[in-house]
Amino acid sequence: MKKILFIIPVLAMLAACGKKNVPTDNNQDSTHVDSFSVQDTTIYGRSSEFGMSTFSLITDAGDTLELDRGEGKIFGNLDNQGDRFALTVKDAGTDYASVGVAINLTNVEKFTKDYSVCNGRLILSGDTVEILDLTLDCLKAKGAEKEYNLSTKQ
Repeated sequence: MKKILFIIPVLAMLAACGKKNVPTDNNQDSTHVDSFSVQDTTIYGRSSEFGMSTFSLITDAGDTLELDRGEGKIFGNLDNQGDRFALTVKDAGTDYASVGVAINLTNVEKFTKDYSVCNGRLILSGDTVEILDLTLDCLKAKGAEKEYNLSTKQ
């Protein structure tokens, strides 16, 4: 009898270990890449203020981020408050939080609507690219097999 009473809790624990309920959040922004999902850590929002060494963004969720520019890569024009940006944050949640990568999406949309961003990387027509230059007049980028030289000048 004692053996049965001992075996029942052990079997219950083993059965519980086999089932792992992992909550899914269908509201997370993710991008499908080569048959596996990659969690997108990019933060989207509108620029608020720019200082000599600071970058302020009001996120789509309504939070205000005050970040140090640090050694972050900022692509595009910083002259217009209210421009839409996609950015990543280095050292998030610390006193040393700074811009990782910031891409001015308002500038990108002057040249193409066929783009997305994943983890601070610009994707043009399905091709993840390295931004070489992004201004009010041009978007230059290099993809795996193609170079993009988009301009407002004809």
